[in-house]
Amino acid sequence: MPGFSPVKLVEVKANSKKKDFSSGAGNVANYAQSRALTITIRNGSQQPVPGVMVRWGVVKTDFRTNKTATYGKEENMDLRPLETRTLETPSVTATGKQWNYKANEGEKLLGHGVQVLIGDKVVAEEFSPPSVKPYFSNLEFVGETK
Repeated sequence: MPGFSPVKLVEVKANSKKKDFSSGAGNVANYAQSRALTITIRNGSQQPVPGVMVRWGVVKTDFRTNKTATYGKEENMDLRPLETRTLETPSVTATGKQWNYKANEGEKLLGHGVQVLIGDKVVAEEFSPPSVKPYFSNLEFVGETK
């Protein structure tokens, strides 16, 4: 990324969970996956940095509709000099059925991403895996409206 910014993306930690629920049918198991993110950013400057936006999302695909979308939020903040801030995101959940003899049905979490912007300029970003970045352009908001 060109240019220098005092605001750094220190760490993005994915808090993922998967639960399998037996349906009793023997050949199928219902499952639920969820992922929340812990995002740490830091202002490395002696000066305050106003107008910082943290844009985060979890990418989910739905096998029934062939739709892949990013569910997340944009959070605006002002950072004090040398401030480190940690954001805990709500969970995004995918549910479906896992079969022994055919393709899974339902939803699946594909990955996640975080971008840090000052104004309209991305100053830091992280995607896991990198292949989910193209889905990040259309963010469907979770929780509160932006």
